[in-house]
Amino acid sequence: DGNIKNCCPAGFYAELKDYVSAGTILVVQITGNSLGYSADEGVRSMSLAEVRWSKPMSVEGEACYATGLRYLNAY
Repeated sequence: DGNIKNCCPAGFYAELKDYVSAGTILVVQITGNSLGYSADEGVRSMSLAEVRWSKPMSVEGEACYATGLRYLNAY
């Protein structure tokens, strides 16, 4: 679980709840959207992404991991 904070054509930056090692390939499912709709009402997308880097951080007092991912393909 996590939140995408910014995207570009090559990949995206996300704040994830769990640490994922660089080089790991993830199936990323994106639900909802920035307008506040629920997962049932919003956009849905899936893609493969490679973790490029991950480092611990704190957001509003909660531990998470700043993570950079590179798209491999999209559905």
